[in-house]
Amino acid sequence: MGLCLIHADGLMNELAQITEFDSFSAIITTDRDSDCDWELTMPEGAWTRCPIRPGHYICIEGSEWGGPVEQVRHVSSEGQIKLRGTCWRGLLRRRVIAPAAGDTHVTLPVTEANAAIAGLMGSWQNRLFSVSTEDSGLLCSASLRYKTLLDALEDMLGAAGGRLSAVFGDGQVHLSALPVRDMSDMVELSQEYDARLLTDHSARVYNHIIALGRGEMLERQVVELWLLPDGTLTDDVSLVPEPDSVSTLLYDYSAVETPEELERSARSRLLSYAAESSMEIEMTDNIGLELTDTASVRDTLTGMTAVLTVTACELTVKPSGIVMTHHLS
Repeated sequence: MGLCLIHADGLMNELAQITEFDSFSAIITTDRDSDCDWELTMPEGAWTRCPIRPGHYICIEGSEWGGPVEQVRHVSSEGQIKLRGTCWRGLLRRRVIAPAAGDTHVTLPVTEANAAIAGLMGSWQNRLFSVSTEDSGLLCSASLRYKTLLDALEDMLGAAGGRLSAVFGDGQVHLSALPVRDMSDMVELSQEYDARLLTDHSARVYNHIIALGRGEMLERQVVELWLLPDGTLTDDVSLVPEPDSVSTLLYDYSAVETPEELERSARSRLLSYAAESSMEIEMTDNIGLELTDTASVRDTLTGMTAVLTVTACELTVKPSGIVMTHHLS
């Protein structure tokens, strides 16, 4: 990626290329409790020659790094200006998909993925965002109720084996659906890379869940599942080899809307508690991984192996060079 920081005004007219700065950092992530944001630190003099104001944009052509300027902070004792903002992906999290009056959900029928993205975007921010009209080869559908636009797009595309691409170019952010890349057969990461590896072995905590949904007394929705030694889930207690060794998790989900959602949530909750081992890796070698890509990871000390997913990408630019950090879990 040829890195060039562009300063544009609120109408996305390019004002200057930023060549004098101390650092630029940005992060994009699938963690819905974390922000996708950026920060630029530059000397006072560089900012004075071309002031960057809230409402302007910082962009890197051909990438998804950058977004609107939302804070300009002057630290006079350090002779610096610190600018902060959200990335393009973060902007999508500020739009909520809500049903029209009288409707319970916003529903999209089965359609091509890029057309589905355009359907959810509607006319919102259409000067800033554009959606590809190419055939992605993916089919999507959605039934949404009070969900952020980013979460809706990620869930919809993820269910179809796709991912969201957001690339800035020619004054707009171009959104498109791309297939998720499984690189586990081509890429194996380990301590041999410039990586920080965290592995965890633990005993199984729960192998049974009772999930309680809507309703009262005999009318209450109940889902009961058992985790078998081979890692599969069943609702048939006769398949449990040692009923006396069952460890039960009680899960109260009274706000659930459907029995199907209750069962899906119960399965996910039981599996999350039942994990016997986990791995995370943070690496700074730039080997072309993108958000949602999967790769094989091996701990050369413990022998643990796993196929992990890129959950965050972080860019750091300083005079000493460019560092791309990937977080996989």
